[in-house]
Amino acid sequence: MPSPRAFTSASEAESWEHGIPVGTGRVGALLHGEPTEHRVDLTHEEFFLPVNPRGPAPDLRDRLPALRRTLLAGDVEAAGGLLAAAAAEHSPDGTLIWTDPFVPAARLVITDPAADPVPGSRRRHVDLHTGVAVISWQDAVRGLQALQIRPDHGEQSLTLAFSSEQSCELQLRLSSGAEGVATEGNLARVRAVARLEGDRARLCVSADESATGEETAETTVGPLSGAEQAKNGVVLAPLSLLSGTETVLHVHVGVDGAPAPDPSLAASAARQSLPPREVLAGRSRFSLGGLTRAQGRWHQLPTDELLAEARAGDSAAEDALVELIYAASRHTIISSTGVLPPNLTGLWQGTWTPAWSGDYTLNGNVTLGATASMISTGMPELRLSLLRLISRHLPDFRENARRIYGAEGVLLPARLSTHGHASHFSLDFPHLFWLGGGPWVLRQGWDLFSATGDTGLLPWLWSFAQEVMRCCETAVHHHDGVAHLVPSYSPENTPRGAANPLAVDATSDIAAIRDAAVVATRIGRLMGDESHAAGWARLRDSLPAPRLTSEGALAEWAHPGFPDEPHHRHTSHLYPFGTEGDEAFATEEMRAAALATVRQRLAHRESGPPESMEMAFGLCELGVVAARLGDADLALRVVRALAGNYWRPSMMSTHDPGSILNADASGGFPAVVSAMLLTSRPGRVTLLPALPSRWAEGSVTGLCGHSGVIIDQLTWAHGCARATLRRRPGSQAAWTMPTLEVSGGGTWRHDDGAPCRTVVLGEEPVTLELRQA
Repeated sequence: MPSPRAFTSASEAESWEHGIPVGTGRVGALLHGEPTEHRVDLTHEEFFLPVNPRGPAPDLRDRLPALRRTLLAGDVEAAGGLLAAAAAEHSPDGTLIWTDPFVPAARLVITDPAADPVPGSRRRHVDLHTGVAVISWQDAVRGLQALQIRPDHGEQSLTLAFSSEQSCELQLRLSSGAEGVATEGNLARVRAVARLEGDRARLCVSADESATGEETAETTVGPLSGAEQAKNGVVLAPLSLLSGTETVLHVHVGVDGAPAPDPSLAASAARQSLPPREVLAGRSRFSLGGLTRAQGRWHQLPTDELLAEARAGDSAAEDALVELIYAASRHTIISSTGVLPPNLTGLWQGTWTPAWSGDYTLNGNVTLGATASMISTGMPELRLSLLRLISRHLPDFRENARRIYGAEGVLLPARLSTHGHASHFSLDFPHLFWLGGGPWVLRQGWDLFSATGDTGLLPWLWSFAQEVMRCCETAVHHHDGVAHLVPSYSPENTPRGAANPLAVDATSDIAAIRDAAVVATRIGRLMGDESHAAGWARLRDSLPAPRLTSEGALAEWAHPGFPDEPHHRHTSHLYPFGTEGDEAFATEEMRAAALATVRQRLAHRESGPPESMEMAFGLCELGVVAARLGDADLALRVVRALAGNYWRPSMMSTHDPGSILNADASGGFPAVVSAMLLTSRPGRVTLLPALPSRWAEGSVTGLCGHSGVIIDQLTWAHGCARATLRRRPGSQAAWTMPTLEVSGGGTWRHDDGAPCRTVVLGEEPVTLELRQA
């Protein structure tokens, strides 16, 4: 079955949020505007503007005993007063301290005042394998014209190519992202050098508190001869298009002062070298037959029409849309992952005041959104970007642990960009008491090792694991012989009826710390050091047990003094059901409670006010958990809700239905689909664990699981399925054993009727057949 390789949109893009994104992983281009004025907003993954305070986290060590006493006594309001006082002292003006924002590095504008575009002729086309975007239109005088952007994958450059059937003159304008923002007081933070040299445009930017704001421009002769410098470093140049030929402009965007790579990850980086983007894009393809129905009609339909027909309830259009979103989402993540992972907006930006600073929000968006499908859909090399980001800020994380909990080790903040200080907090959002950040990242690193067997990761992971566990050990508070997490915070929810979000024993942190203890012990064993294993096991066993609510759902706080508030966008407490599992949450009662939680939160989103559907990654998490627990109907409801609400004709996802450009759903959607087709844990995989009856036939390639398992191909139709499995070459270090237990989900059984089969699996492929009972 063919899967989507490209898409075309007939929609306009008057604003940057509706533009076509192109990315090399390191440099992004957002193309919007119209034939009379094309605008290309250029970004660099490192370019965050240093406009906010960068001081350390507040020192709460003197206040911590009182905070703990008041919370354990149930006096949340008094605890809130203590934190509010600390927040007022910490912030220079009493307001919430934000992370430094991700902003455009430059804007390239191509104007043609004499353009006479034929109405309705404009098309935006994107090749999902090469990442090349083309904007084409018919001009009443000059015939067919086009602007193409080609990304140089993994590099800091891309190529613009212009063509016209008849010769014409355009005007090119290159300016730094600082142009026009002097009124915001930010211009002095930026220094930019814009240069036009022959057929090359180069822009180098720097942003720091000592920058002078000086900008210069230099030009030389060539196709862009006649370039001149205007005010504020703006470069203007005529651009001649000759009939029937292509005029090329190579654009390089660099950032001065970018941090050097962490040498401790060098051994891994050598093994995880970035493949060509066509290889990454082609590794996983997913089809439900949508492109072959109705004589290929859906393949030819512009995304604008496909979205409209799918939203109107056409089942074939819905399936075709799901296929396209799977492919386009992987394209988005490939395009926006470089040295660093995608931020909230991926790699693209068109404003100096981005929502939530366009930063790395670690309490869900990065781990449950942007990076969620990197491994499962065959792109594990991209996951290393998250570890690179975290490795930059370890000294800040250590200071967080000391100042907030009086603890050793590392405490990760909920948000970061240019630093790792846990200074973004308030009484309404006490992010600094979230203990789960280190364990969540440790799980992500372990899953990368398990998928690849990359032993070069182990030294860094071992060092990080020890620091994560040391923080957890020393931050836990023992009261009346019981271990408690206090103060504790479940992002970003407040117990029902409580004065503020401060609480005791958030289930998400309990689950994350338990998981971290298991992962750290495994890494220690591989490193030949089990000296910490007994202590970590004791910590794990000492943590409070999860509990159920009166409605039979999983309680968000294990402490009974903090009642649930189920009408919320976050579901962090489902953490153990989105990973490989935990025996404390593995009973049938707990699994049923988790599904009850998914239904509860999904019903709130579907039937509540429009704002109930905000935050796509929370919906993605519901889908992954439903799939891993084998509920195909619930998972399909999530897929349909995501596909119908969170994508624009540009095939860029949004944070809320129809608003705020955001990469979370692009990373999370393929994770939901892949979890419906494959779940895995060490030594075991389940094929088609949550296949809805609606998906009667289909195929997928390149899914990845634990222990180096790769599903080369999985096809199903008419109650029969065939799967070809193997291990990733060189992944032996991650094999828990040479055999693998393979089961079918739901009513799927092996061809001999057995629910599970043990196979000897190595690097040579093994083919299995299943049937529905």
